[in-house]
Amino acid sequence: MSLAQYGFQKLVLLNSAGYSRAELPLDDSVSIIAPNNTGKTSLINALQFLLILDRGRMDFGAHSVENSRRFYFPDNSAYILLEVLLPSGMAVIGCVGKGLSHDYEYFAYQGSLDLDDYRLDNGHLVSQPKLISRLFECGKLAKIYQQADLRALLYGNRQKQRSDDPDFTIFPLEFTSQASTYQRILTRTLRLDRLKSGEVKNYLLKIFKNDLQDRSVDFKGEWDKNFADVNYDKSQYDAVFRNQALIATMEDSQQTRRALRGKIIQWRPLIEQGLNDWETYYRNTSEQFERQLQALVSENEALEIRQKQIYQDQAEANTALKEQHKIERHYQELNVRFQFVKDLAQLISNGKPCRRNSTN
Repeated sequence: MSLAQYGFQKLVLLNSAGYSRAELPLDDSVSIIAPNNTGKTSLINALQFLLILDRGRMDFGAHSVENSRRFYFPDNSAYILLEVLLPSGMAVIGCVGKGLSHDYEYFAYQGSLDLDDYRLDNGHLVSQPKLISRLFECGKLAKIYQQADLRALLYGNRQKQRSDDPDFTIFPLEFTSQASTYQRILTRTLRLDRLKSGEVKNYLLKIFKNDLQDRSVDFKGEWDKNFADVNYDKSQYDAVFRNQALIATMEDSQQTRRALRGKIIQWRPLIEQGLNDWETYYRNTSEQFERQLQALVSENEALEIRQKQIYQDQAEANTALKEQHKIERHYQELNVRFQFVKDLAQLISNGKPCRRNSTN
């Protein structure tokens, strides 16, 4: 692959600058033709967010940086994406809105730009809090970068980069101090109507002044820059060394958790089977007790009816007994009254009244 093929491949705006989706190919010459006030300038100026990375050097003409930020990032699903072909391979540089503050943050990853990575299954754009996990699901190891860190990556300032950061150098400057000058040039290039010959001369002088000898060298600063990675690794080692006991405890806890997880996995089917058996036993036993309860209720109702009948028979028997006692007492009274009468005929004769003589 020839060096001439390296460079910008595509600029994409999603839910930004009034576009629901705008794609601008940059791998070859391109012309944008449209009526006035249809978004041509807005599309081009979107590159400032990805290439200038310094709000103090951005220029949106009659619009302030604050208003432009609201325009380009209305919510947390607004994206400006740039696909770049680098010697290390294809890469994507992007920024995404953060919500009501209309602020934004930068991210980058190695790989091609696939817009399906930024949409959910329901067609909605991925929101900023879920972006990194979504890209990870799509096989893209994206990372959030601070503005200064990404600027160091894009302009090849390896002294300010971590050793494990991928190479996203778009502008391989010989002198990193030229980054601010190139940013000014890019700002004016994107707005050709503001680029004057005097500014071009001034920028060229700033670029070529690096070829002049400079005796005021800060050796300590240069030493710190060159050993920044070493000092960072040493600080990480020291942190691990100081926390050996804590790390060992965390490792033991991790092993214990894994052992418990294995036991849970082993016992889970047995527990589920036991619960199913208990549910079956409970259901069968409940049905059996329910049937027994119904039988006992029916038997109890029958006994209550029988008891009521017995109470009624007993009351009738008591009434009959009282009548019998009454008759018995009357019998006894009569027996006492007539106990000296020996002959019934005599009793009858004694009881007859004397007849009167008819002649009388």
